[in-house]
Amino acid sequence: MNNLMILGASGNALDILDIIDSINDRAVTDSERWQVDGLLDDRLPEGSLWRGLLVRGALSLANAIEDRQFIMAIGSDKSYRSLPALVNATGIGAHQWATLIHSGAAVSRSAKIGKGVYIQFGSSIAGLVHLEDHVKIAANATIGHETRIGEGSLIGMGAVVVKDVPAHSIVAGNPARNLYE
Repeated sequence: MNNLMILGASGNALDILDIIDSINDRAVTDSERWQVDGLLDDRLPEGSLWRGLLVRGALSLANAIEDRQFIMAIGSDKSYRSLPALVNATGIGAHQWATLIHSGAAVSRSAKIGKGVYIQFGSSIAGLVHLEDHVKIAANATIGHETRIGEGSLIGMGAVVVKDVPAHSIVAGNPARNLYE
């Protein structure tokens, strides 16, 4: 069983819970399963419940937790642009970031996927794609072959990505374009 702590109580956390359910529904062995042990959030009081999950404290506590993997669920437009600072502030080592792929996503065997990445339902990741660390792929997005998605980028729902995406970009549309250029 893989133990997971979600960072941030948000709509993205709900998406992550959906991914976890899909993985666990298809898991054959315990080593493939995930258990969410709670979440860390700066806005909610320690000990409170959010969607049935225990809030274990503030984000600053993350580096003191050694026996868990983590996934970043903070993702409003405003906070997403500060993702690099948020990731660095946690002090979490690279080996502790989980990568989660919804069982309803199609990912080529030749795709390279970094740490802290999550891919939602219906997404398609073609051959020789490289998703760098902390990339978020929203539902029904398509990433064309031989494309690199830079660290910390967010690919919006239904986006069709046909060219490289720079680090820390938010892209959407068909074809996908950077929303903040």
